[in-house]
Amino acid sequence: MPNIFNIFPPFLILLTVIIVILPTIFSVLLRHTLYLYLMNSANKVSRLLTFDSRGQQPQIVDNLEARFRQASLKLEQVNTMALIDGLYSQEKLKFLGISLRCEQWDYFCKALPNLLLAFGLLGTFIGISSNLYSLSQTINQSASDVDNLVSQLQAPLQNMGIAFFTSLIAIACSSIIILINLRCNTNFAKALLISSLEDY
Repeated sequence: MPNIFNIFPPFLILLTVIIVILPTIFSVLLRHTLYLYLMNSANKVSRLLTFDSRGQQPQIVDNLEARFRQASLKLEQVNTMALIDGLYSQEKLKFLGISLRCEQWDYFCKALPNLLLAFGLLGTFIGISSNLYSLSQTINQSASDVDNLVSQLQAPLQNMGIAFFTSLIAIACSSIIILINLRCNTNFAKALLISSLEDY
């Protein structure tokens, strides 16, 4: 079995790991965490509806109750849907030490598959550009000797196929993220949480 560093240049492997594989792993873990967070919050709110012991309730319920009390002092009718939407848009999730709003994390997970495809194309174009440069150098040096030219062109042409390595990896990672996004549907979890809050 040939050594992977002989087939793929180390810079291409490093580039692929940094701009494609690591963001994919990050996105998969993030999407799963966000989905579980929203589903757990929705389940806790649903438990409040059954009038069992309140137990540990999500922070969004405390915030909603406080905002509702505040608004009901000033208004005859309170638009609870607007309160819930406003509170959800401010709901934050801390992931790997980074605290952002749930909506921002969700947008990142949805946008990443397209970004990975762009990174894959970037790696392909970098690989093709470097191979075209070495190809032009080979042609300039061996223009008079046709047999020598053919033998020296084989390596750059083989490397041309290797340039598509990052695109293939990016397409595979993008597909994985899309499948995870379908499996861990945060739109469904968000709708369930908002519906539970409305019922509450």
